[in-house]
Amino acid sequence: GDGWGDNQTSFFQPDAFPLEPTQWNDFDGDGFGDRFLAYDPDGDEGPLAPIPAFQSDECPKIYGTSTLGEYGCVDSDGDGRADAYDPCPWDPAVTNGVLSGPDAVTCSITSDPNAVDDQSTEESSSLMGSSTTMIFMGGAIVLLLGLIFVAQVAKAAAKRKSSAARAEERKVNLAFSEEEERRLAWIDHYVAAGQLDEARALGWEEPAALPQWKQHEMAEQAATQAAIPTMMDLDKL
Repeated sequence: GDGWGDNQTSFFQPDAFPLEPTQWNDFDGDGFGDRFLAYDPDGDEGPLAPIPAFQSDECPKIYGTSTLGEYGCVDSDGDGRADAYDPCPWDPAVTNGVLSGPDAVTCSITSDPNAVDDQSTEESSSLMGSSTTMIFMGGAIVLLLGLIFVAQVAKAAAKRKSSAARAEERKVNLAFSEEEERRLAWIDHYVAAGQLDEARALGWEEPAALPQWKQHEMAEQAATQAAIPTMMDLDKL
């Protein structure tokens, strides 16, 4: 009955406290209402009689968790007392007292334990920067060594490939050379034996005109070759 709708998805005055008629708005979202006074339509002093609102936020524009005496203010040590009223805002063991006089309290923690010293931060940043530089340089060196290694491997592979190609070429040339020697030997044999057709089949070309003495010499060589007994002739003996 506070005039604010309970539908939280509504854009028209959604009630942050649908079950609490004295509170309906929470600007900083800390769970404590912004109203200090509410009006009770059924109050003894009339329909507009003011009444204290439930757990009014002492710091309505600043998120806070204090609950001891003051609601909704910053409470750094989490003891329930707002820092503005806490003699030891960083010591959760002390919530009341004064810092001077005969009844002065002693704060065991006098500064934010979560704060980082500026010098330590600077040293950490410097160390981090140095570490980053060393890591970068190390990575660059590793990359360079890797490239050198890959280049050496590629060079060795190319050298092996070239050596293999040269060896294969030598083998082919040797095979051709041996084949050529055999061909020439057979040509000489056929020519000496007078088997000119066989010699021509192997690529022999008959001279255009041989001197008489050369023809006579070739005829004698053929006769001599024919006179040599073969294995078959020996078997017939």
